[in-house]
Amino acid sequence: MGSRDDLIARSIPFLREVKDMTPGAEMERWLNQTYGEGSQLYQDLARLIKRGVEEGWAANQEVDGPNYRRSRILEPMPETFQFSITAVYMNSTDPRRFKD
Repeated sequence: MGSRDDLIARSIPFLREVKDMTPGAEMERWLNQTYGEGSQLYQDLARLIKRGVEEGWAANQEVDGPNYRRSRILEPMPETFQFSITAVYMNSTDPRRFKD
């Protein structure tokens, strides 16, 4: 199994868990508490997406130059509970972007 397939396989249990949740502030808090940056899921997905960028199959379509790229990894399907999987790369260190 390649790293793209590993990413999809690693995503499915998470998608199963969130498939019936209602988006909003409560879900956002739960996601950050349960699957924030320090979680194993976050680390695994980040590692697999970075590998995909290196291998050229993830975030390989420029949207706004090389600092904003994305790619559809998987279209919605029954196995992913009709979720799609998209990888996005954003280099937001440019001081002209995302002003607070």
